[in-house]
Amino acid sequence: MQPERESDELQALLREEYAAPPLDPQFSADLVARLQAEALEAQSPSLTPVITPAKSRRLLLAVCLGFAAIAASLFAFVWVMNRGTPAMKREVARRELTDSNRVTHEKLDTMALVSEGARESERLEQLSDRPRTLSLRESLREAMPESESKPSSESRSLQSKNLAREEQAPAPLAKSTRMSVLSSVVKDWPNVSAGAALADRLYIVDSGRLYEVNAADGARRIVGEDRWQNTAALGAVDGYLYVVCDDQLYEVDPKTGARRGVGKPDWASTQAIMTSGDKLYIVSNGLLYRVDPKDGSREVLHSKTESLNLKQP
Repeated sequence: MQPERESDELQALLREEYAAPPLDPQFSADLVARLQAEALEAQSPSLTPVITPAKSRRLLLAVCLGFAAIAASLFAFVWVMNRGTPAMKREVARRELTDSNRVTHEKLDTMALVSEGARESERLEQLSDRPRTLSLRESLREAMPESESKPSSESRSLQSKNLAREEQAPAPLAKSTRMSVLSSVVKDWPNVSAGAALADRLYIVDSGRLYEVNAADGARRIVGEDRWQNTAALGAVDGYLYVVCDDQLYEVDPKTGARRGVGKPDWASTQAIMTSGDKLYIVSNGLLYRVDPKDGSREVLHSKTESLNLKQP
């Protein structure tokens, strides 16, 4: 666009919009040129920055720091990648094996020194026994008076026998260590209160728990979760266990441990339960009862003592 044409258009715009008087042609041309230069500068600013010495030093320092950061990152990456290499793992394993071998050799050397010291002490004790015997004889000789320095043949033989007996007398035996070993064995059944057999299994009440025991190898398991702290007697008949606990007779399933009360709780001072056929025989309060395990009905069996008349020879 030519300056003259733009000047004319500017005058027309000012006249139409603002009713301005005509402008001087030279002023209009200068104003249009100035506006065009500012517009051109705003659209395409200069891309060449002004670099001062201070800016150049800061720029060089920034570049150096950037290169140093990149180098450090590369070094760290290479170190991390090479840290778990097979060669390093083998070196670590070799060091651990060497340390373990060294510790083993030190232990073996210590054990050898201890055994050597024990053998040396035994040898010294054996050697020290001989002078002790000789000193005993010499002390006896010194204690004898001059007149008795030459005893008769009988006294000499008696003295020699006594000395021989003293030399051959066995040393007192130390207490066997087996007793201490046996006393430290853990007891499997410390508090057994009752027991019975059913089929090929044993049933034992110990410390308030009911156990099923394999009669072949002694393996055991706890039957049920009930507690049997005050069990007085235990029996078995028709595939069930019968327990008197807290004066009550219970029927117990030997597989699950489920129980039910049989009859009334009037079995105080029960001493034993026996079975014969399908009946229970309970000794309680000094009486023998025959009990039906189904409903708990019972009857007393009175004993008749028969005396034997032995013929006198």
